[in-house]
Amino acid sequence: MVIKGQEMGCPCPEFKILSGELVLPDSITRKYKNLYKEEINLTSNSLLQSYNYEVYHQDIYVSGELVDVEQLPENANVPVFEVQKWKIKKYLPQLLIWNKVLLVIYLIVMGIGLGYYLFRGGRYVLKEVK
Repeated sequence: MVIKGQEMGCPCPEFKILSGELVLPDSITRKYKNLYKEEINLTSNSLLQSYNYEVYHQDIYVSGELVDVEQLPENANVPVFEVQKWKIKKYLPQLLIWNKVLLVIYLIVMGIGLGYYLFRGGRYVLKEVK
């Protein structure tokens, strides 16, 4: 199954299922009628929980098992999944998903920093040569 973290301002599930299928036991589907099937929460002891914010926004292959169901305030139920194995599908640094304005500002600042470094280094080299 491939999942990706999602951020919302409401009490919503933590991860969206991008591909694959969450296997729900019949006992759970009979007991919980209003159950999310495309979104999940993770248990607090899942292997993935201890990693940083940037990992949560990548596509992640996961395997594990459904262990519980949590109820959200709007009477919706969310499957709780325990991750036993995971790996990142592909890593894309957050810099590359910024909007164009932030990327241009970042590149300008980097250019100024590089220019300053080369200018100071060039002056030092010329001073040593004389």
